[in-house]
This record gives sequence, structure tokens and C-alpha cells, in this order.
Amino acid sequence: MPASYDALIYDMSIGEERKELARLKEEERIFEIIDTLEIQLQDFIACQRPASKLSPSELESAVKAHLDGRSLDEYGCWVFYPWSGRLVHLLPEDEFKQLRTDRNQYKITEEEQRSLSDKKIGLIGLSVGHAVANSLAMERSFGELRIADFDVLDLSNLNRIRSSVHHIGIPKTELLAREIAELDPYLKVTCYDEGVTEENIDEFIDGLDLIIDECDSIDIKIITREKARAKGIPVIMETSDRGMLDIERYDLDRELPILHGLVEGLRSEDLKGLTNEEKIPYVLPILGLEESSLGLRTSMFEIERSISTWPQLGSDVMVGGGTVANVARRILLGRAVKNGRYYIDMDDMIAEESSPESSGEKASINSKQDIDHERILEQVRSYIAEHPSRSDYTDKFFENLILKARKAPSGGNTQPWLWHYQGDTLFLFLDTRLPETLYNFMHMGSWIAFGAAAENIELTARNAHMKTSMTQHHFDADASFPLAVSFSFSKMTDETRQEDELFEYIDQRITNRLNQNLRPLPEKIDTAIQERVHATFSGITDVRFITEPEKKALIKETLSISDKLMMMNPKGHQDLYGELAWEKDFSETEGINVHSLGLTPLEMAGMRIAKDESVMSFIRKIDGGDRFSEMNHKSVDASAAFGLFTVKEFDAATYFKLGKAIQDAWLYTTSQEVAFHPMSGILFLIQRAEQEGKRFFSDAEISQIEKCKSLIKEAFDLDEGTIPAFMFRIYVTADRPVPSNRRPLDQITIKHDHTR
Repeated sequence: MPASYDALIYDMSIGEERKELARLKEEERIFEIIDTLEIQLQDFIACQRPASKLSPSELESAVKAHLDGRSLDEYGCWVFYPWSGRLVHLLPEDEFKQLRTDRNQYKITEEEQRSLSDKKIGLIGLSVGHAVANSLAMERSFGELRIADFDVLDLSNLNRIRSSVHHIGIPKTELLAREIAELDPYLKVTCYDEGVTEENIDEFIDGLDLIIDECDSIDIKIITREKARAKGIPVIMETSDRGMLDIERYDLDRELPILHGLVEGLRSEDLKGLTNEEKIPYVLPILGLEESSLGLRTSMFEIERSISTWPQLGSDVMVGGGTVANVARRILLGRAVKNGRYYIDMDDMIAEESSPESSGEKASINSKQDIDHERILEQVRSYIAEHPSRSDYTDKFFENLILKARKAPSGGNTQPWLWHYQGDTLFLFLDTRLPETLYNFMHMGSWIAFGAAAENIELTARNAHMKTSMTQHHFDADASFPLAVSFSFSKMTDETRQEDELFEYIDQRITNRLNQNLRPLPEKIDTAIQERVHATFSGITDVRFITEPEKKALIKETLSISDKLMMMNPKGHQDLYGELAWEKDFSETEGINVHSLGLTPLEMAGMRIAKDESVMSFIRKIDGGDRFSEMNHKSVDASAAFGLFTVKEFDAATYFKLGKAIQDAWLYTTSQEVAFHPMSGILFLIQRAEQEGKRFFSDAEISQIEKCKSLIKEAFDLDEGTIPAFMFRIYVTADRPVPSNRRPLDQITIKHDHTR
């Protein structure tokens, strides 16, 4: 019994088939009879005599001579299409082929056309594949086409698959086979309605001359190439984005790495049992996502938000169909088509004039002006004139202090310090080469870092039996390389000598953002931290904790708002990416290395793509970006408790001491094997919005920041006048990330020889 997509061909030169046609006509299955055979014969004869200009009467005579006494009804073939009820009268197969491919000459020679008619092509996936198949069929570039897809036509497919609304719900294989039969009923099409599977792939590829892969499954992509390489069958793939075309000539070299080595060493069995999320590291290089079009990269953040899945355009699919058909034909004809990945990008080939705005350039913590040594040393001389040194300590002593001080945390690991030492004094200067960021409002983030560094210095000096005296120096916001803190040292007496157990944790302290392998929090750890803060920093800062799920939900909502705001705000986006380091070997000496963030491969790809300001500009244009609000959801869910340091004054003196308190708490949690993760960015945005208004924020963003302030106040039950200064989460995990690096001493220390 013929399949539902088979056209029934009745050859009028065969008596039995004439009888079958007569029976068909009696069954009342025919809704329309189309007989243009005479026109076809006229065209055929005209093509056979291209040098002759036959008149209508001459053409009529030539047709009669060609029929050789037979009537039109007795000539050629009648083709019945069961799905439409149409009965169509066509030329016999050989004449049909000659006439239908006449305009292929001499782009395809007769000999090449005959060669192609013996070729067998396997096509997997019928979105781009639909256009590919139609292009191949139009050129008659195969003798048999095997098509595989398990899906049916949906209305959403009609933006890229040429079909009709009355075909919705019909298998894609069946629809394509029908289309090809209506174009050329003499072509052989074999359908695999269940798609290609591990069970049928050997049957599918048996005897093929070429495989065209347009499927979505990474598993099938890999196993198809393994089988193709073993049998020496070339593979072509087109993605319909930027015209990306992969050509893998396994027919020429069976040692070629699969997919050009982009998934080096991957075998199909390695994918078994993996979730879709776990397959992402292999999928992304295949797609070339970071080199994809702006629209496709933007879509990564909008799938299952404002759109359901990856976008495709009919025009791109049509171009891809033609491209694949062209390359397929040349490979099948033995042309020396090179292995590789190619782009036939219409947007690049027919470029638009670029807009002068939005160059995409952004500030970086590495793009700085020179250090003003004279300005720094002028301040040193002024200080020493008023505070002469009473001792002269060694370089080794001061360098050890700086090595420990630089271990202190700083926002974005920007390390906002420069150091100089003379006599008995160590000087800390603000490194004003660093760009202004939304988070470091009025340098308060830097003052916290200075306080943390001061805590390390004090612990290190005490461990060396030295007493530390420190003086905080206030400066104007626009001062160049201002002196921030000076430290002087004196030897402890035997009676005052004491070491601090937290000293040994300076090198172990780390920002841990990993959220797996969680363990219970030690009992009363929050109370212990509060007691330490109260004992040493009472009157300066207070710390409180929340553990209740409903209050943590308020923090999740807060972070959802602030994370999206920072990504969508142009200045915020610039700041965030200015603080990130990307090298897998952690070779950078500044910034937070993204490989320490515990991101999934999909999240990592998203971070890289969102780095592009053109992508972010597009997302702003479509009012998208909701996915950015989920950036810290896993962190909130993994948290055992959230802590909040509060202060009464928003000034440098307070935030310097706050930094000391934070570092003390952080070192203590490190000693208890408790992870400590700052999440304070929104608190600086609150202060900036309150004091600067619309300098960097829109009205809508200011409203969002005000909402965050209310949520934090509700979560931590804050009184009026209490300033939320530093928020963090604590939890216990068995995992430890690779720490971010620090700048070497010679980059942060102003040596004595600069005084010459």
C-alpha cells in the first residue's frame, strides 16, 4: 500500500496501468483533472530545437509527429495526488527530466545531471532542511532523498517553512514529500517520520553519498558524524544565522575531528544520561553563539521570557537552503570543496552605514593614567615634616605588611590602594586611576577596603610584636592620589605582646560564591559575630541577621530588582564588566575572575554575550532583560542567613571603621569554615540615588531603588535613621573557588628611589 505522501503514477504505455487509471476514475476520488500535456510537448520540442524559431503551425505539426499517431490521452503519464484529489497529465519520465532541467544547462552539464540522478542524500531536520530539500529537488541534485523529522507542522513554523495553514498538524516529512512529488513525481523520497534515532541510524545512512544535518539534538549530531566518518560520508550543516555553514569532508579524510574539533574528544556515549543543562558546554561551540547575530545573541536572554525559543527568519532559511544545495551539488560532483566553517552573512556583505553613537567602548580598570609620584611624595614629605620618624624599619617588614594588606577584600577586587613607606610609617593612598563606579559612591567602597586592609595590617604587626597607630586623612572627592591612612609602628613591651588567632586566616579568607555541596551552619555563629562586633566596634556599627524564609524572600526580591537594574543601566553594565576578569588560568591581577563565580556553562555563555553593549542596547530597546533578575536566585536559596552591618553616619570615618569590623567578622567566619559572600551593591545605589538623584538613573530606576530600600528595611526591621551599609550572606559549602589574584608589590608600592 502506498504511503500517504506517495503520488500514484500511471504510465499510458503500459496496458495494465491504463486499466488502473480507469478504475481510479470510477472511485470518485478525483476532484480535479489538470491536462497541460500539449503545452508541455510544445515546450519540450522547442527546447530540443533551440536554434529553430518554430511558428505555431510548425510547432503543432512537430507535436503530431512526436506523438507518432498516438492521441494525447495515450501519451505520457497520469499522476494522481491522493492528498489533493488532483490528477495531472505529464510527459514521460525521461522527457519530463530533460525539460525540467533544461535551464540548468550549462551550470550543470548533462553528464553532471546524470551523475546527480544516481546520488543518495540523507537530510535530518526539516526547518532549514525544508528549504534545503526544495532547493535540491528544484535542481534535481539527487536520485533519492531520505528525510527525517519526528515533528508535525505548527503555525509558528510558517515564518520559515513554505506551507499552508490547512497543513497544520501534519508530519513535516509527509508535507515535504508531498511538495517534492508535486514538483517532480519521478524523484524518490523516503520518509523517516520518527526522525533519526540510535535504532534506525544505520539503516538511514546506509548507501548515502552525503548527509545534511539540520537537527536540534546534540546526541544525533555526534552519532551521525561518528557513523559518517566511519563510512567516509561528507556532512553539511547550516544554522540559518549569519549564514553559518559547516562542511566536514569525511569522504576525503576519515581522521578529521568531529565538528572541526570544537567538541574535542566528545563521543556519543559521553552524552548518555546527561541533562540538557549538562549538554550545554558541547552545544554552544557547535552553534558558535558568541559569533552569532545580534538578534540571536539577544534572544538567549529572552527565551521563555518574551519569546518561546530561538528565532529564525524565512529569508535566512531560504538563503541557507540555497547555500547548502549549492555546496551539496559540488561535493556530489567531486569538486574540491574545502572542509571548514563558513559564513555567508548578508548583513555583513550588504552592510548598513554605522551609527556614530554607541561605539560599545567602555572603561576598564586597566586603562589608567600614570601614577603621579611627585604628588604622592609631596604628601609624604609634608607628613614627615610634622611627624618625624623615631625608628627606621626594614623593607622586609613593610613589604610583609603590604602583602597582607593587599589580601583585604575590595569591591570588584579593584584594589584601590597605593603604598609608600619611610622610617616607621606606612602610607596608604587612594589610587585615583580607577574609574568612578555606581557602587563606589563618594569612595565609600574604597574606605571599606581601606578599613579591611588596616585590620590586616594591625593583625600582621601584632603577630610581629609591633603596635600599630593609625591616622585617617580626609580628602576632597576630586583629589589626585590623596593620602588616606598613615600607619606608624612601635615595638610592644613584653607585657603588651599578644598575637591574634585570626592572623593565620588572612591568607585563607576568600569570597565564596559557590552554591553546591551545602552543609549546616554552625550553631550560634550569628550570635558570635554580633558579640565580636559589639565588643570592638560598638557605637560605630551594628550587625543583624535574618534566617526566616519570608524575610529571605524579601532579599531575593531586592536582588532581583537591583541585579536587573545594574545590567540594564548603561553605567551599571559598564561598571560590572569593568570589574570582571576572564582568563581561565586566573592570570589577571585585578578584577573578579568569572570562573570563580560557580556559573553553569549556559550562564557563562550568557555573561560573555551580555558583555557586548550592542546586545544590551538591543535588550533595552525591546524592554527585555527579565532573566537578569535571576542572577542571584541560587545564591539566595543556598544561603543559611543574611547579615547586615548598619551605621548611623554616611561618612569616610565611619566606613573606614566599618571596613575593619567587616574584615574581623569575615576572618572569624573563615576560621569557622563558614562562607562569607558580600551582596551590598544595592546599598550604595540607595545612597547615590538619594544624594545625586537622576545623575545616572531614570525616574523608573529611582523608583526601583526606593522599593529596594523599603524591602531591606522590612526584612531587617530597620529604624528610621539607621543606614544599611553592608549586606552579606553566610553558609557552609565543601567547595572552595580559585581566589582572585592581587596586583604585585611593584605595581602598588611607590619605592624610595622616587624621592630622588
